[in-house]
Amino acid sequence: MTTYGYWICNLQFDGDVYLTARDRMRGENAIKELEAEGLTPKFHLLEITDRDSVLEIKQFLMKTYGGVDAFVHNTAIAYKKSAYGMSKLGVIAFTRILSKKTKELDQVDVLTNCCSPGYVSTDMSSHKNPLTLDEGAITPTFLVKFPPNSDAPNGEFLYLKEVMKWY
Repeated sequence: MTTYGYWICNLQFDGDVYLTARDRMRGENAIKELEAEGLTPKFHLLEITDRDSVLEIKQFLMKTYGGVDAFVHNTAIAYKKSAYGMSKLGVIAFTRILSKKTKELDQVDVLTNCCSPGYVSTDMSSHKNPLTLDEGAITPTFLVKFPPNSDAPNGEFLYLKEVMKWY
């Protein structure tokens, strides 16, 4: 399987990594494939358009871990002149709003950023894009490894570890 969400589970962290999917069978199959490669991700069902599903994983993570250290939502920016592209611009704007709100709440240990992995060769792109999965993982890996209370980007959109001005 060569989807970006699958590959992002290859990122090396101290702690647990969860792969989520809205389809239980596909998620569990991805976990089996990752385990066969020697990785140990965990699975949780999540349909982000279903409020109950979102609340369920939130409650699970709060009860099990007391919160989340890093969260990678697998979306990419492309097709600038389409509804898809506009929805991704909405994600960037929402990121800035979340960052501002966490600062207002004095949540100095929370960083909220979004990034593009670039044009990664995946099943979704019929393997026609130029970047490898390793290259696509560069920026998410960079973002989730900042220590608490660091002077890291916050409320930004990044590509290849660089802040991109989109406004």
